[in-house]
Amino acid sequence: MSVPIARGEGAARALRLLTVEQGAFGVCLLVALGLRLAGLSLLPLTPLEAANAWPAWLTAAAPAGLTGEMLAPLWPASPLLHTLQAALFWLAGGSDAQARGWPALAGAGLVLVLWPLRPLLNRRAPVALVAALWVAIDPWLVALSRLADGALLSLTLAMLVLAGIYRLAEGPDSQRRAWLWGTGVAAGLLLVSGPLAWCFVPVIVAWVWLNRQVWARPIPVARVAGSAGVAGVLAATGWLAWPQGLQMLGRSLTAWFGLWTGAGLVPWEAASYPVAWLPVRLLADQPLLLLAGVAGLLGLTLDFSSAPGSAARAWPRFLWLWLLWATFLWLLPGRHPLLLAVWAPPLLLAGAHGLAALVEGVPRDLDWREAWVVLGTLAVLAVSGLFWWVALTFGREFEPVMAQATLAIALLTVLVLVAYGVWTDPRHARWLAAAFVCTLLLCWTVAATWHLGYRERLGTLDGFLATVSHADLRQLVADVETISAQRTGHAHDLPVLLQVSRRQATPQGEARADFLPLLGWYLREMRNLSWRELAGPGSFLDAAVAAGEPLPLVITGTTGWEPGSSDLAGAGGLEYVGSRYTLTVTWLPTELLATPVEAPGADPAGGWLGLRARWREQIQPFLRWMLYRMVPPGGGLPGAREGVILWATRE
Repeated sequence: MSVPIARGEGAARALRLLTVEQGAFGVCLLVALGLRLAGLSLLPLTPLEAANAWPAWLTAAAPAGLTGEMLAPLWPASPLLHTLQAALFWLAGGSDAQARGWPALAGAGLVLVLWPLRPLLNRRAPVALVAALWVAIDPWLVALSRLADGALLSLTLAMLVLAGIYRLAEGPDSQRRAWLWGTGVAAGLLLVSGPLAWCFVPVIVAWVWLNRQVWARPIPVARVAGSAGVAGVLAATGWLAWPQGLQMLGRSLTAWFGLWTGAGLVPWEAASYPVAWLPVRLLADQPLLLLAGVAGLLGLTLDFSSAPGSAARAWPRFLWLWLLWATFLWLLPGRHPLLLAVWAPPLLLAGAHGLAALVEGVPRDLDWREAWVVLGTLAVLAVSGLFWWVALTFGREFEPVMAQATLAIALLTVLVLVAYGVWTDPRHARWLAAAFVCTLLLCWTVAATWHLGYRERLGTLDGFLATVSHADLRQLVADVETISAQRTGHAHDLPVLLQVSRRQATPQGEARADFLPLLGWYLREMRNLSWRELAGPGSFLDAAVAAGEPLPLVITGTTGWEPGSSDLAGAGGLEYVGSRYTLTVTWLPTELLATPVEAPGADPAGGWLGLRARWREQIQPFLRWMLYRMVPPGGGLPGAREGVILWATRE
């Protein structure tokens, strides 16, 4: 006999089963999804992203006339991302937001991957929850999640494999079969997720070695390896729909070897990033990660309360090994910001331990009435100090009075804390100081997340990737569609020829890719789009004469053309008019600190005039960039902008 359930009783029962920790993880997941999915199409795809997105669109759309020989140079290095993007483009048509959708979802899913690690992390404090919130708002993880690249796919799958190994070692027997298959599938998908997957292989090997108790119970290695192999092959080839995905797997290995040889994870950005780029980014984006991460690592290392041989005892050693390995990778000649997906997680997980210990370490005898008065005073001093600091940073010259006022406010802050410690208890003052500093650095972290994810202002550059796309790119597409509509009656019917060069040298002597993937992605709707490797600028005229008819629209590079030239005439009576567009801007914040110092009549290395010159030429521009991501006029060094010319036949 069935008993009817009153309306709403099932929902109430579900809410009762939902714990506070589960609800908090759900909130962290929503925050992560919101930060990663909001405004995904705000900025145009970078050349790195277009090199992944356009081949996937070509695979999904399968335009007539394309051959494997034409597509081979365009194949990206992440078979898994290629498959996911191609499937989405086949279903939904393709857009900037869709190109970035899968990495964004993977970045948000990293919050859920921390759930099975709770027994390892939550020993004395809710470390897993702190780590989940930090993952949701972390500037670097948010920025990498909003890139159409496989870096976050690799990180999320690697963390899932680490969680699976831990659960196999110390989890309940009832869940062992599920984790065996799940870990195998995650490992297979990891190996086809891109070049960063090979960076995580030593990390996983170290975790298995430190958790040798995982072998205490029999493991069907053949079945796990078989599930990994099947999952990897099916994911790389789109369920066997495009076998060229296996060739992308070899390309991912080649890109990883580029870290060691100097070719780089991204060949056209090889040797673009100096070693100092990482300390600069830490100072600009992640001072909290550095401070809390180091404190957490030291605290975990000095904690000997865990049982010998347990995963908790191996955890700090594993984080140290992971961080040392990632630092070694950054010192290799082919370094790239994508390596932050390997470098940041160990510090973040250790920092979560440090912040959770700070929250749990609130003095029980703390008088909150006095504490709130002190915290309010510190907040007022912080706002006042920030006001004077911004005024000093944006002044025409170095103003000693403003610098003295800023220093006086900082000293007054220290005196308030010292006086509070003398009045009550030094332990209370130390805890309030730590909480106040972490709160300020947390606000700085949130601001950095905003700068990296949602910047769209003239005169600002985040400097995260060396090469980013310019707003002129979308204007070029709009002009091509307008000309096509005027001449054919349809925005996508006019023939367009891209004159490309697979490799070309920059003024610094480095090799970089051409604009073919970038222009191919944004002109993908043009039905008569073609591209050729021609001898040089203007050679499309010879091709047009040989074809016996004009080419209505041609897009070429700007190399070889005088700055003032806008017309072009050739044999056969063909006449073209051209318009220039900036497509990419190449700039790094380390260039601000490398700017030459000019101090007429004084030694730039010393003296008052030399110090003022250094402030004006180096320190002040760098501080402006740190505060608001403002860059000098022109967006960087001379020649940092590169573009194309759109040629149209006169009518």
